[in-house]
Amino acid sequence: MWPLGQLLLGDDESLFAAGDTVTPREDRPIGYTSERQRARDELRTMASRAGIPIGSAVHIDPQLLRRPGEPSLTVAGPLVEDGGVLAVRWSTMPGAALRSLADYLEERIELLIQQRGTTR
Repeated sequence: MWPLGQLLLGDDESLFAAGDTVTPREDRPIGYTSERQRARDELRTMASRAGIPIGSAVHIDPQLLRRPGEPSLTVAGPLVEDGGVLAVRWSTMPGAALRSLADYLEERIELLIQQRGTTR
């Protein structure tokens, strides 16, 4: 999967809303007071024990928005319709800014290319 901010692009051209992301880490006790933080820590540890390299991103429960070969997208997660145009909402906060899906994908793909040191 290719991370594109709020979205994930599959090798088969499927598209997902990212959901939660954790990075595996070594198993060691951490004194979190939050149940949510403890649960995330357990996921990190399980990912490490499963052999996923430390520092890799593990996407938990991504939401399928487009199957391979299908022209339409499911409008859910960070995708919204804005005046008949598909847009991406960066945050779940009320009034969060929208960006057209085309502009969003172009920017995120360009950033991914720059991170990997490749030019178009």
